Amino acid sequence: MHHVSLIIEFLRGRPAVVFWTVALTQGVLWTFIPAIFYSAPPGDVPLLLAIGHEFVLGSYLGPPLAFWLGEIAFRLGGLFGLYMLSQVCIVTALWAVFTLGRSVVGTRHAVLGILLMVGIAAFAVPSPDFGPAVLAAPLWALALLHYWRAVGLSQRGAWFLLALDLGLLLLANYVGVVLLGLLIAFTLATSRGRSMLVHAEPWLAFVLFLIVIAPHVAWLYAERDL
Repeated sequence: MHHVSLIIEFLRGRPAVVFWTVALTQGVLWTFIPAIFYSAPPGDVPLLLAIGHEFVLGSYLGPPLAFWLGEIAFRLGGLFGLYMLSQVCIVTALWAVFTLGRSVVGTRHAVLGILLMVGIAAFAVPSPDFGPAVLAAPLWALALLHYWRAVGLSQRGAWFLLALDLGLLLLANYVGVVLLGLLIAFTLATSRGRSMLVHAEPWLAFVLFLIVIAPHVAWLYAERDL
């Protein structure tokens, strides 16, 4: 007589519940463990708070969004609020990958991918150390999700969400330029991508993207002239 593990059976029968259980458990643990056991803010968090306190449009460490959000979270909830913000970013990134995976390979395989991500992240990613890299994770994942919806599923409204994702990503971390370049290259290199450019939504979304990044770009030009 064959027996199936209850965990495997639960994964097969309720994959979405498995995802939320795993993602939220990680978020709760990595919010409370640092708040209880860390004697000081980890990594570059003190530097992030020092720069964010001024709410400048940029610094030598990069674009301002992570510093602003870190300062706001610290003012509202102290270090606990900062740890919570970090985990909101991680859970959002996992959700975006899970949602994209459901569209591409199905729910069960998407959950398996998330389980692998969570297992690796537990040993490799310092998620309580909120900063530009942690903030870039959900924005990068959301950009891929909305690009898939815009080009792969022909949902024209997704172009505006993609523009917002990419604009905020560049305000969080300059590494977003890599993703922006890859998406532009893929769009121009594929017939499906080029066919989307005959519609108005991609171009209007590009205007929205420019509006989002305009203040930081103006700051960069001002700093160059000093």
